[in-house]
Amino acid sequence: MRRGSMTWLAGIGRRGIVVTILVTPAMAAGTWVASPALAQTKAQPQIYAIPAGPLSAALAAFGRQSGTQIAYEASVARDKTSPGLSGSATREEAIARLLSGTGVDYTFTDASSILVTSAATDAGGPAADGATVLEPITVHGNGETAFGPVEGYVAKRTATASKTDASLMETPQAVNIVTADQLADQSAQTMTEALRYTPGVLGGLEGAGDTRRDPITVRGFEPALYLDGVLATSGGALTAVTKPEPYNFERLEILKGPASVLYGANSPGGLVNAVSKRPTDEARGEVTLEGGSYDRLQEQFDVSGPLDADGTLLYRLVGVNRNADTQVDFQPDDHRFLAPSFTWKPDEDTSLTLLGQYSKDDGGVYQSLPLRGTLLSNPFGSIPRHRTGGDKAFDHYDSEYWNIGSVFDHRINDAITFSQTVRYGEHDNDYAGAYISGLRDDLRTADRVAYVYRNQAQSLAIDNRLAFEFDTGAASHSLLVGFDYNRLKSANQNGEMAIDPIDVFNPVYGHINPVPIAIRNNNLSEQTGIYLQDVVRLDALTLMVGVRHDWARSDVKNPFYAYDATDEATSYRVGATYQFDNGIAPYASYSESFALKEGMRADGGTWKPTTGQQYEIGVRYEIPGTDTMVTLSAFDLKQQNNVSAVPNTPFSVQTGEIGVRGIEAEIKASLDSGWDLTASTAYLDGEITEDADSSLVGDKAFNTPDVTASLWVDYTFQADDALGGLTLGGGVRHIGNYVSSQYEKPYRETPAATLFDAHVKYDFAALGKDYEGLSLSLNVTNLFDKRHYAYVDNYFTTDAPGREISARLGYKW
Repeated sequence: MRRGSMTWLAGIGRRGIVVTILVTPAMAAGTWVASPALAQTKAQPQIYAIPAGPLSAALAAFGRQSGTQIAYEASVARDKTSPGLSGSATREEAIARLLSGTGVDYTFTDASSILVTSAATDAGGPAADGATVLEPITVHGNGETAFGPVEGYVAKRTATASKTDASLMETPQAVNIVTADQLADQSAQTMTEALRYTPGVLGGLEGAGDTRRDPITVRGFEPALYLDGVLATSGGALTAVTKPEPYNFERLEILKGPASVLYGANSPGGLVNAVSKRPTDEARGEVTLEGGSYDRLQEQFDVSGPLDADGTLLYRLVGVNRNADTQVDFQPDDHRFLAPSFTWKPDEDTSLTLLGQYSKDDGGVYQSLPLRGTLLSNPFGSIPRHRTGGDKAFDHYDSEYWNIGSVFDHRINDAITFSQTVRYGEHDNDYAGAYISGLRDDLRTADRVAYVYRNQAQSLAIDNRLAFEFDTGAASHSLLVGFDYNRLKSANQNGEMAIDPIDVFNPVYGHINPVPIAIRNNNLSEQTGIYLQDVVRLDALTLMVGVRHDWARSDVKNPFYAYDATDEATSYRVGATYQFDNGIAPYASYSESFALKEGMRADGGTWKPTTGQQYEIGVRYEIPGTDTMVTLSAFDLKQQNNVSAVPNTPFSVQTGEIGVRGIEAEIKASLDSGWDLTASTAYLDGEITEDADSSLVGDKAFNTPDVTASLWVDYTFQADDALGGLTLGGGVRHIGNYVSSQYEKPYRETPAATLFDAHVKYDFAALGKDYEGLSLSLNVTNLFDKRHYAYVDNYFTTDAPGREISARLGYKW
């Protein structure tokens, strides 16, 4: 360990302190006194889709959609019909409308429970016909919203697919959601680890030791990262992007396929949206201490609650401190993170949440090893996977990032709601590293290159939305009109040079001279978009249609070219879902994407944006009476206007096309019997379908495994069992082979790997109330320490992580 782990507050820097002060000024305002009007119920409106019909069915649907517990005696609802409800309403407005004309009354017994009785009957008293009122029927709801926590692994609502709080069952596009409970059970520390049990996702592409980025691909394409619905990228350079902190996620949502109709420029594979933890109405907290492989020591805390007696002011503060090494020599993984947030809810129609983040990292840089000595034999033996081509005195990655944002919602009236999300961020990083660039004929002397890179980036994202709820005949409409703006600016400089070689089997590291700066780049991109979406509900049928138009600008200056170009694009999406009474909901959709392409043609013009289209069909099945969701989807995806080199010339043309077809399946379940599981598989057929070099047509697409599959199961013994309090679990992951590089044919593919993980946890509450909140867990990834690879080409390999062990002691209150 290089330094004490408890001195981390001194290391968060001036910017981290400023972000905390900006976001939580009301922590010093606990003496505020709200007026009586502010002390009323703070229930927020949400969208309901409850058809007219038997009152018992309407109450059951209301319980599920609102998360409210409803109790009533069976005779109260017998032979009664509810007019139903479609549109936005608070819980009190919704229950009143559902009971309108039924002769039935209701009473809120607490914030999340309703007692339904006959107008002439009090609970526990005699019924109108003189009979004794029996024990009430109780309908439970889980209280889930698209922006809040989920109990267990099964999320049923999403805000990413439609920018509204919508049911997954009426969403005509594949969405995978990883909940905070699943992240905790699997001890996910990175985006790759968070998504390793998600179908169609490939992560860890830069291997062990390189902590600069956390890249993944979705359906064969690298997605953009969004934070609370707005773009989180902090610059155009590869290492100038936001690296998210999973401990601050309430949930992680992956929208599959083109998403430009709501989000503008994006890859056709989809996007990832991280939903931040937000302040809670009830006081709660958590602290954990974790230790593990490579001298890892990590502390985490998460505290939240009201700041005043009326609950109009709420706060939350999340923090992570990690000191750790990695599998690769001289590559650390030190991390500091703070996320303060503050919510103001002056009335039931209005809320404002301020969200801040600050992170500071001292991490590792890119490393690779020769193919001979890793995947291929070498007469001198095998090169150990901890070996580096770098140097302890030279390699470093220093990154500092902060952002501040706001989420504002105001219900203007029963039919119109205005929402706005804003986020501004800055990112500075400075890194240097040395890597192996070739292996000489003696098969042990490795040539090396040293490089430096410095970057400063700023980002601004603003998204304004107006939601309208109205009916046209028998159809109800949720109409969304939006305007957004994104601005990314970065300035970077870099250079590289050849340095002294090393013996990869007996390295002697030494001094590396300063690397001169050779290239300076300045990039500015702006995007303005307007969009329109209508979700039409007609009984069990839900239609979704959307259109968007974008104006984009790209201003690039570097030693090779300079230009200031503008582009426009119009994107569409249309989809339909039909929900059967038995829990099955088939869907179909068509969606489009576009993305700006940096660079200039030989004639001095700029490249056109790439475009993408996807056709998708699928079905979801919410098994009645259980917390289980099954999803199956099939898709055909294409991206056009890829730049391809013309053979035997120095020129390139924009005639390339990549196609990916596939089938994905996922099952998630959290059962009352103590079982939690997530299972998935994906088959992807990705290939180059058009290219200026006809010899490439039909070749496999980049970073697109043919087959991936995974299964994770946790079982918690029940309280009355002899092993009560104990959780045993684990998983298996299979990653098929894929092409990492298309630099030179014949391509050498990254080999397939099957990996195993394990999880054990003990909840000390099983020993008595004095131990409630205390738990101890152990996680092991790559249980059998299989050597596998993140990247392979004809000359080099990059190792993926070997076995890693972590133990965590936690306390919740």
